[in-house]
Amino acid sequence: MEVITREKQAGIHPDSDVDAYMKGISVEGLKSNLQTDYILKILGLDICSDTMIGDAMRRGISGGQKKRLTTGSVFMRTEVL
Repeated sequence: MEVITREKQAGIHPDSDVDAYMKGISVEGLKSNLQTDYILKILGLDICSDTMIGDAMRRGISGGQKKRLTTGSVFMRTEVL
């Protein structure tokens, strides 16, 4: 509420999509959150989000999916900082 009040006082009219996104990523205590789901979708990893990565003994996600997973994890770490 404080942010809404300050925006009104400053004459700021936030974009409704950005506002909804920011509210969505601030929800805590869920199994997954909007930001994680969004990045998985962008990287095309939403289809394998419940698949194990795998190793020499177990088949898991493909090599391309592993590369995209690494990219996504780097992106998520830089967003937190």
